[in-house]
Amino acid sequence: MTQLHLKVVSEATPDQVWDRISDFYSIHTWQPLMTATTPDPEHANARRMTLADGGTAVEQLIEQTGRSCRYRLLSGPVPVRDYEAVLAVHDNPDAAGALITWDATFEPDGADEDTAVAVMTGILQTGLDALAR
Repeated sequence: MTQLHLKVVSEATPDQVWDRISDFYSIHTWQPLMTATTPDPEHANARRMTLADGGTAVEQLIEQTGRSCRYRLLSGPVPVRDYEAVLAVHDNPDAAGALITWDATFEPDGADEDTAVAVMTGILQTGLDALAR
């Protein structure tokens, strides 16, 4: 199983950051790679996202507690399978503001591990960079 751990610091408070991401169906409002999000009628607690390139992906919310959400990818144009991730907002232990973490596990599928890691890191980092602004 491949693991990713990415993090970024925001000057915004943890509550301000969480307000932006707590609605599972609003990812398109802060993740630049998404243009729209709707509930997926085929799966409970799932979102269908329209990607900036016109493709679609479906993710299912597993658990949301405190300032974190755990979800899995059900389908999408990425070279991975068994993708599960946790996006969380923490108090920044080093200064004011928020520490935002995105942890993911997956198996490469249709690509070697380095390529799969590069693709998934690019997607997650784009979202984190947007949240840090």
